[in-house]
Amino acid sequence: MNNKKELSRTKVDLFCNCPRCFYLDVVEGIRRPSGYPFTLNSAVDKLTKHEFDHYRAKGKPHPSFIKENLDLVPLQHENIELWRNNRKGVRVNYKGYLFYGAVDDIWVSPKTGRWHIVDYKATAKKDPVKELDMEAAHHKAYTRQLSFYNWLLSMNGYPMDEVGYFYYSTGNNQAETFANTLSF
Repeated sequence: MNNKKELSRTKVDLFCNCPRCFYLDVVEGIRRPSGYPFTLNSAVDKLTKHEFDHYRAKGKPHPSFIKENLDLVPLQHENIELWRNNRKGVRVNYKGYLFYGAVDDIWVSPKTGRWHIVDYKATAKKDPVKELDMEAAHHKAYTRQLSFYNWLLSMNGYPMDEVGYFYYSTGNNQAETFANTLSF
């Protein structure tokens, strides 16, 4: 294994999906070919973060929290930008390894003080995502992702709740015209 002994969330997920691929990547340095860059998804992710940051700065709940009757606000914490950074993220030294991952967001309950891990997702399905299909491999990976981030923050002593959230932005692919505008 390389000298750094650093394992990102994606490396841990690689191990869960294919231990042989993990070994080839981490020990032998033979990486899988890169996948497609999801630039539209990344843009939606960035814009969603900016939107929630607006409410974070005000210490107020996002309108979707009110609509869904969630007693939550975006967490105000001095390390939120560090934890979002793909090169730094939340870090834990555990059994000789440095585990890390970059969160999309953390919401907090004003009543309980418990933190909820959040991951932003973008899609363009005909119908909005109401719940995850746990038979789908990518949805299993999504739940492992939230669990991993929750573990990282718990290991750092933060008051994590076992409930996490996926915030889906669903693009309308049924519109009559595009006109260089994608509505969600």
